Amino acid sequence: MEGVRKERRRSRRLATSTELLVSSDDAWRPVELLDVSSHGARFRAAQDPRPGSQLRLALRVACHLLRLTGTVVRTERRRFAAVDFDPLTPEQEVVLETALLEIESAGHASQEGAVLLMIEEPALQAAIGNALCSWGYRLIARSTPLDAVQSVVDGPPLRAAIVSAGLPHGGGQAVLDYLADECPQVRRALLLEAHHDQLGLRCPYSSPPHHVLTSPYREHELAALFA
Repeated sequence: MEGVRKERRRSRRLATSTELLVSSDDAWRPVELLDVSSHGARFRAAQDPRPGSQLRLALRVACHLLRLTGTVVRTERRRFAAVDFDPLTPEQEVVLETALLEIESAGHASQEGAVLLMIEEPALQAAIGNALCSWGYRLIARSTPLDAVQSVVDGPPLRAAIVSAGLPHGGGQAVLDYLADECPQVRRALLLEAHHDQLGLRCPYSSPPHHVLTSPYREHELAALFA
């Protein structure tokens, strides 16, 4: 248990004004979210929740509300409270890590543009996302073609897109085709992860990508996408 607490303290906390709703009964109440990490959040509420109490939480992330549960671990002065999330499902983990990547990169005052990520493996997406953040790019991470297309229409100017070859129902191909037709200036990269067994190279792609990346990714290959 002590190891879990240390891991939670080490996880990066990101300040954000993202919408957060909490509930300890049947009513949802908006609170002021101070910061969030992959393990918990701190917020300020009109009423102090009791330490040890269970809360339901709804965190605004791209395209929907992420619903979680957690335990209040401490309260502070001025109605501050900290909550630890209960163990996340794999789907919740992907959505939350994606949201954290976007929050972290949104603060960049860069002119480099944005990069769309649709990567199956959360750890790989985080590694590539962190590299892109360090180069000054803003991140848009999505899991479905519909959400990806909506982000292209409504979001910041897109410089490049990196999509996994094995996304369900040909989702990666659908996004590559859309970008090739509607945004030909966007650089397109297909990512082959270890379990794909060169899937993307064997399948005929109607809109061939500009680059093919492999996992584990190599920084010079990633950089070549923007050359």
